[in-house]
Amino acid sequence: MAAPNDDLVGALASETFANDAVTATAIFPVGSVNTSSAAKAKLAISYDTASRSYSVRVASRSQTFGPATKSTALSTPAFNVFRRVAGSTTDTLSLATNATAVGTPSSPKFRYVGAGFFQRSITAPDGAQSGTADAFTYGAATPVAVVPHTGSATYAVAINAVSAYNDLTVKADGTGSISVDFLKGTLGGNGTLVTRDAAGNRVDINDWSMGARINATTRQFQGGIEFFRYGQFVPSTNGLNGRFYGPNGEELGATWRWHDNFLGITYVGTLRGKDATLFPSNTGLAKLVVNESFPGVVMGTQYYFNRDSQTYVEGYRSPVMDWHIDYSEVTRALTVDYFAVIAPMPLDAVHRDPATTTNSVQGYSWIQHNAFADGELPVHIGLFRPGAANKRLALTYTSFATWNVGTPDPKSEYYQQRLREGVFVFGRNTAAADVPRTGAATYTAVIQGLSDYVSDRQRPYVITGNASLAYDFGAATFTGSMNPVALDRETGKTYKLGAYAFSGHATVGSPTFVGNFARTSDYGENYIAGQFTGPKAQEFWGQWASFMADPVNNGAALNMFGVMVGKKN
Repeated sequence: MAAPNDDLVGALASETFANDAVTATAIFPVGSVNTSSAAKAKLAISYDTASRSYSVRVASRSQTFGPATKSTALSTPAFNVFRRVAGSTTDTLSLATNATAVGTPSSPKFRYVGAGFFQRSITAPDGAQSGTADAFTYGAATPVAVVPHTGSATYAVAINAVSAYNDLTVKADGTGSISVDFLKGTLGGNGTLVTRDAAGNRVDINDWSMGARINATTRQFQGGIEFFRYGQFVPSTNGLNGRFYGPNGEELGATWRWHDNFLGITYVGTLRGKDATLFPSNTGLAKLVVNESFPGVVMGTQYYFNRDSQTYVEGYRSPVMDWHIDYSEVTRALTVDYFAVIAPMPLDAVHRDPATTTNSVQGYSWIQHNAFADGELPVHIGLFRPGAANKRLALTYTSFATWNVGTPDPKSEYYQQRLREGVFVFGRNTAAADVPRTGAATYTAVIQGLSDYVSDRQRPYVITGNASLAYDFGAATFTGSMNPVALDRETGKTYKLGAYAFSGHATVGSPTFVGNFARTSDYGENYIAGQFTGPKAQEFWGQWASFMADPVNNGAALNMFGVMVGKKN
């Protein structure tokens, strides 16, 4: 017989829901540490349409929560919280909110499976406390006959828990992923769990891992969960039970328990998953919607400005530095996290700089406080704008940005100011399986870079220009040319440096390639290294280093370095 509710969204019909549950019990004596334990529980969770109330019953405990018991102060967008107090006993019911919206892999929303916590706290006359916490998942379970026996699926996971520490109870939340092999009847997954204090601050973070098997008859699953502590994973025994939800198993729900014998900490929690194929995904960099980290390369140089003599002092160049750039669903912007900038910075509307924004570059500026004891320093990033509107080169899956920390300031309180600048490049890299193995393609590209330190009266040259690449996918060989132009920032003059031919090779089917410039010199580096981006290697990014004849200072040999981005013609 079909359940009266097809999902948990909107007005519900009266129903006692299918569920899985686990109970934790904790005692907090005055002047002593707590004792706690957890076990699988038999729980009943029902909804009554007439009174619009939920009733929970487990063992000898039961309570009903109607609209009048909802706590506005305790409820959040993620959980509706109901509370009833009778003398020394407080009963609380927390129910996760449901929605038809699917959310994202990092923040899934659930339509068919719910999660709840029924907590009872009793305060004794001497101040001692005891209590129970029942964690449960419930909802519109998938019919047994519909749960697949073949194929596989991946589920994005949201995990919630309550825990009894030595002198208090805390909440926890986390994310992860579960893979299901319906043919073998197995589940396996992992993720992270963050424990928080009453103010929401993180007090602990642990990796988790789970494994379970699907019962051939009931199509429910049972297994265990383990957490990484003390340098190893500490398992539970048969601590996880769950089932699939939705008309076709679109979601799953489970409850779990785990106990830390060393610290005496007990966790009980819920785990909900949603089929990853239902989520939106990122396509081009101009249309990012879900969290994603983008691989790439950053190159930079450091030098100094002498306030008194108004001269530059040679520093050093680091060809490759640690960094990463991510898209955040929270800020809805790219965020740069790089050691030259103390705090990760969102490239959002708040930090946009109209004065340095053009058709091809979006400028961002802010003040970096106490960066490397240099005081308050101006930071600027110029992002090469992805999308068709960029007249210099319209890219979809690839971009780069210039960055600089600090500017020459004659009025600075510091005798010698440290200046750092460079360029980073990133993109949605082509998977190896998606790289063509036959045929050839040509690419149009642009370059951006810097020279090394020039002189005490001149900052490093800014290098720009055009480039081209011809790639034979069948042979995994390539040729190309770049035409750099050097800008002297002291005078505003530009100097064409001529054509730099390059060639190289890779392994057939590889998304990366390396080569060298035809110009030879004993001075400095001379290479190009590339990475294809987008479906079927539609675009690429690369890093390069070579040398130039200084057009201002008698043709002296000078290192230069930078990045290259291109698209298929």
